[in-house]
Amino acid sequence: MCSRFCVAGSVRGEETTGMDTKQLEALMVSEPALEPLVLPLTQMILLPSTEKLLEIAKGGDGYHGRRLQAGRQRDALQRERPEGCWCLGVGGKETRSLATGVEVFDTYCPCPDGQKLQGEHKGLRSKAKYEKEAADIWACWQKAEIPALYQGFRLSEHPIGKTDKALVARLQSPPSGLADNDAEWERLVTPWMGSWYFWGPVGIGKTGLAVSYAREYVIFYGGDFSILYRSVPDLLTELRSTYGRHEGESEADVLAKYRKVELLILDELGVESDSGSGWLQDRLYQVIGGRHADNMPTIFTSNLSIAQLSKKLGERIAWRVVEMCGQEHIIEVKGPNLRDKGPAKPKAKDVRGSL
Repeated sequence: MCSRFCVAGSVRGEETTGMDTKQLEALMVSEPALEPLVLPLTQMILLPSTEKLLEIAKGGDGYHGRRLQAGRQRDALQRERPEGCWCLGVGGKETRSLATGVEVFDTYCPCPDGQKLQGEHKGLRSKAKYEKEAADIWACWQKAEIPALYQGFRLSEHPIGKTDKALVARLQSPPSGLADNDAEWERLVTPWMGSWYFWGPVGIGKTGLAVSYAREYVIFYGGDFSILYRSVPDLLTELRSTYGRHEGESEADVLAKYRKVELLILDELGVESDSGSGWLQDRLYQVIGGRHADNMPTIFTSNLSIAQLSKKLGERIAWRVVEMCGQEHIIEVKGPNLRDKGPAKPKAKDVRGSL
């Protein structure tokens, strides 16, 4: 694409396809029937009618006289253009810059030049939209504080796909574009979204599965929301670190952060040691109970079944997890111990992947 808007067509029989406006203006200046252009074509097409310009210029103001001259030049050029064309070969008017820095028009002329340019710009708009969405998604993912080991995990590469293809299919994001279709949203999106509880033995890929689902979530919603990963032991350590200091985040600030983030991955629920004071259960309940009350989606992983979780952390927390997830989203993850095969090696860090 030219650095300025390219023009296709002809002026008085001279081929102009591929010329930008500067070249076209130079060609017009060379025409003996036309004086040097008073204004650039992109400004000329925005002028009012010559009759209006004549009325305005009657006062003798030099500026308005120049505009009248430009209007007459425009009319002369217009006679060489196809019927219905108003762009003088520019293709459109009212430029805007895309996120990529490329300029396009808001309004396109119905002439062949305008329609051709509109098709070219449609591709540029799509590319700019894709690149902006990809940047937003990646920024969202980077802020999620997901450990580097898991950042590139995706469902299509998770080992569980070999043993439980049905689960992988359930976790994959629905097709986009369903916002205006209530029936399809209810059928495809509602059963997929919400909270999940993945439980099973150590080393079978629960964290990778949780992160892979979160990746689908981010892609489906376009990155325009907040997501945060935290293991429960790290969350409790963060809370304890607020005690005895007089600056920085308070305990209330930390609790609010985990209550309000739009999607929370709460890893390793139930592995924390309990002193018997009730402090642990109380702080976890403030986070989990708060998210339950506000209907905020949470992805839990645990080595414990719900019954075991109830014995470890109490019925109050376990029941909140059940109500958040529903029985259909409480998943026992089965399979071999992946740690026996060595560390996981996700292929890429690009969260958007092949969308």
